[in-house]
Amino acid sequence: MRQRAREAGETGIAQVLPDDLEIEGALITGMAGASAVQWSHLGAAAEAVPVAERVLRALRLLDTMHLGFPITQLQHGLQTATRAERAGADTEMIVAALCHDIGKVLPGGSHAAIAADMLGPYVRSDVCDVVRAHWFFQLRYTHQMIPGRGAEDRRRFRRKPWYALAERFSDEWDQASFDPEYDTLPLEHFENRIREVFGRRRYGGSPGLNPETPVSART
Repeated sequence: MRQRAREAGETGIAQVLPDDLEIEGALITGMAGASAVQWSHLGAAAEAVPVAERVLRALRLLDTMHLGFPITQLQHGLQTATRAERAGADTEMIVAALCHDIGKVLPGGSHAAIAADMLGPYVRSDVCDVVRAHWFFQLRYTHQMIPGRGAEDRRRFRRKPWYALAERFSDEWDQASFDPEYDTLPLEHFENRIREVFGRRRYGGSPGLNPETPVSART
């Protein structure tokens, strides 16, 4: 099946349209009227831009956001990932450290949950759950600005097998990574790791963070 790329406005994302899709009457404009052929091509169109490239674009958006800190949110992610790498973390943990605040590009909701859901199919469960829970672990430093929260809210997860890793992520890498003088590695340094991790789906995603029940294994 031959495909050709078409530029989609200001996003710079190439939209791939199979020739026979155009013969049928162009793009789907309403689900109820879509043909079987049109539906059959949506998967290929959705994968026209690799996941890793979409992640990189989202990360670059963080470079427009300071949120009151002396460095941007992209620089914060890069600095967190740099600390993780220099501490000997593996590739999945390093990429997760880089992406842990990627959900901040969207308003509302839980940025940690957004990041964890994105990472879920690509990193192992303990790494995913560290990202999903990191907001609770950061309450040790931020609880004074959040009514009803305490410095040790992280203790609800103390029985989880990833608790020690989450403490290391939070206390050694994340909370310290707003330093404009730190020797932070650039995004280009991590691009191959990003493409490696997001180049294959190895896992089924994280089931969530109920502190009273164990995190089930993923296939």
